[in-house]
Amino acid sequence: MSTLRVLSGMALADFRERTRRPSFLVALSIIAWLAYAVAVGRISLRLGPYQGVVNSAWLGSLIALVASSVLGWFGFFLVNNSIDLDRRTGTGEVIAATAISRAQYTLAKWLSNFAVLALLVALLMLASVFLHWRYLHRAPIDLFALLSPLVMIDLPLLALVAACAVLFESVRLLRGGVGNALWLVGFSMMAALFSKVAAGNLAALDPLGLALMTSAMGAAVTSAFPTYHGGFALTLVPHGELQRFHWAGVSWSAGIVLARLLWVGIAVGLALLAAGLFDRFDSATASWRPPPDTPKRQTPTASTTDRPGEDTSAGVLPVAVRRFSVGYRVLVELRLLLKGASLFWYAVALALAVGGFFATSPGARGIMLLLAWVWPVLIWSSMGCREAREGTSEVVFSCPRPLRLLLPAQWIAGLIVAVLASCGILLRLIAAGDAASLAAWGAAAVFVPSLALMLGVVSGTSKVFEVIYVLLCYVGPLNGVAALDFIGMHSSPVPLLWLGLSVGCIAIALSWRWRQLQ
Repeated sequence: MSTLRVLSGMALADFRERTRRPSFLVALSIIAWLAYAVAVGRISLRLGPYQGVVNSAWLGSLIALVASSVLGWFGFFLVNNSIDLDRRTGTGEVIAATAISRAQYTLAKWLSNFAVLALLVALLMLASVFLHWRYLHRAPIDLFALLSPLVMIDLPLLALVAACAVLFESVRLLRGGVGNALWLVGFSMMAALFSKVAAGNLAALDPLGLALMTSAMGAAVTSAFPTYHGGFALTLVPHGELQRFHWAGVSWSAGIVLARLLWVGIAVGLALLAAGLFDRFDSATASWRPPPDTPKRQTPTASTTDRPGEDTSAGVLPVAVRRFSVGYRVLVELRLLLKGASLFWYAVALALAVGGFFATSPGARGIMLLLAWVWPVLIWSSMGCREAREGTSEVVFSCPRPLRLLLPAQWIAGLIVAVLASCGILLRLIAAGDAASLAAWGAAAVFVPSLALMLGVVSGTSKVFEVIYVLLCYVGPLNGVAALDFIGMHSSPVPLLWLGLSVGCIAIALSWRWRQLQ
């Protein structure tokens, strides 16, 4: 069997499976709405007090920038579970028994990841043509100016994203929540770094295309308005009347095209690097991985056979003496949440709690509280979805009153984690007698486990909470968006609002779990 046939066959099978998932339809709906928001002016781009005339080049460039920001960030989570699916379904062991090499496997996974993301871009191109006809019917359509930014900006970036997804899945440390959090932070840092460093002739090397667009648009603005001194903003907020300039699009020279294709070459290199790190579904290759638990055979001893009053004959079981009280159930759920946490994790959590106690200014307290509640994100992400993830739903849900007993215990355990992680700040607020900040802290402490429980029950996976919660922390507290600042770093939060959202999350979790039990 030739290498090409192996790659195409594996990539095609994986591509078909991925495009039939509900998550693909959700991603398609999101980018379609974003393209619509660009066409109707809800998402706009301005360079200081100036804005381009809305034509094919301007619409295509703006849609390409929005798509690179959104698909580059969240496309990773759409495709980074391909190898994990082979592990969970047992397909990996079958593949490992064939003559398929590691390089062939990781390259096929990269091709399938890239094909899924490229299909979204292709559908976005069709949507762009339709939106141009529907909302820009007075402007003549230039297909090359409209579609070339999507091809030259988005496709190389998505090739890189697809390769990073394969690489993260090939490294055990980067699988799951650690890799998801690292990608969210790393992608933001990469975007900020290249937008600053890439300039002039190096602008085309910015993977997101922001530097390239800024440079080309800035030249057009300067030629029309010499008073322009820089500035670039992609915003959802209306900004009134702006002076217009004509934008003919990027002049795609050979140098720019080669610079964009360089990212495709880097993506292929990352896929081959993943082959060297891939364990080929052989757990024995990881020497540091603990061996699987094996049942220990017990031999009858005097301590187990000569207990007075205990009948150990076949078919007769001793009566349980422990009653599962509320406190005991909460303790069990707390131990399950913290199971697997290393001493290093506890050391960092303790350091953040102590640092929060010694943070005196509101800004310092906000930073310490944000760090203290980001650190346990992988702990909270297992709430509500542990049964589905471990395949124990039938066993767990067969216990008496699972709806009234299990979910409340999980929520209380998650609340205890939130309180313990931020206990230093709590003690500081109590000592200072700051009732307003204490109420805001309490509402936020209730909201976080409520959100985790709801997303875990509804989605059945930990990834949804990890992505949404880290994004919420990044956009709200870290970037100062007041409506999403649930801890009050840059604004005065409304505790009743977040308490109401918490009640709504708990109600959704209870109703969804009730449907699962029917």
